[in-house]
Amino acid sequence: MARELRDVLHYFLDDEPGRTAPLSCPVVAAPCRREDSGRSALLWRLALEMRSLGRAAALVAPAPEAEGSGWRDLELEGLEPGFVPLGHGRLDRLARRVLETREQLAGDTQPLVLVQVPTDLPWPQGIGDLLGHCWLVASTGDRDRAEFLSLCERVLAVVPKARVGVTVRGADSLSAARAAFESLAELFEARFDRALLSYGLVLDEHELYPTVARRRAPGGARPGTRATRTLRDAAALLRGDLE
Repeated sequence: MARELRDVLHYFLDDEPGRTAPLSCPVVAAPCRREDSGRSALLWRLALEMRSLGRAAALVAPAPEAEGSGWRDLELEGLEPGFVPLGHGRLDRLARRVLETREQLAGDTQPLVLVQVPTDLPWPQGIGDLLGHCWLVASTGDRDRAEFLSLCERVLAVVPKARVGVTVRGADSLSAARAAFESLAELFEARFDRALLSYGLVLDEHELYPTVARRRAPGGARPGTRATRTLRDAAALLRGDLE
């Protein structure tokens, strides 16, 4: 019988007696819209970069079962996400898969589970236990900045002590990315009275996308590109923050 969300989420709490999930396997949430293929692709590549840095990383995401899913047109190689059919928008299935994945990774080298938490569905009571550590992506544009702050507000309303970090996308230079982060950090601190964590930047983002069906096939994961180097740096910053 399928368990309810409340029946599985207590396993994510570090101080819960009788827990079964290994505490050495952190969960990092990436809240975003399911139709956002750009963030889906970056999350997938982040998991690959974590593996290249020697970390046993797994990715859990809602299954591309509906029109508009960001995963539908991505041809993924090297890492198949653990796709979870959500049925009638129930996130308990997602939570159960994260728990099962943590148990499967027990004993691996520095295991990590990345989970895409859809923002276009209601977050039921208890989903906050998946949001204790969040990786967000924000561009330099005003619209994306407003969306970022709104999402931070939603996360922190559920988990006031959540660790929130951001990787800046869409900048054409290091100085532009730095200025974008400083602007986000200033707004974040003013609104939430806490510091925003920096997980680097991504340059030449299109180079990181896997082949996209029915669209132009981007350059891929060439190790020497600026895109790969910057995302690997972002992965290293996040890894260091988890240790």
